[in-house]
Amino acid sequence: MAETSTARANARLTRRLEAAERELQIQAAVDRVLQSALRMQTSEDVAAVVDQTYDALVDLGVGPVQIDINIVDKDHDLLGGTIIATSEVGAGTTFTVRLSAAAQ
Repeated sequence: MAETSTARANARLTRRLEAAERELQIQAAVDRVLQSALRMQTSEDVAAVVDQTYDALVDLGVGPVQIDINIVDKDHDLLGGTIIATSEVGAGTTFTVRLSAAAQ
């Protein structure tokens, strides 16, 4: 009976260690993406952060099919435009900005 309780205790400890390791992996991925986002200065940097976010999610086993980004800009919205971001694995991210003819 002592072996059974030891085995159960070991199994519980293993599960807790695995959960803690997973949390550390997630936190490290979030920290990497956050640091990149804080350094953004150009539109190319935004695309790189989107790609990095996608890669981090895949590495964590989340495996997203698509990442959507909503960019809200008061002036852009007033001009009647749209911003579309599309990403493809291995191809990168494309941002398309469209303004109404009246705004141009």
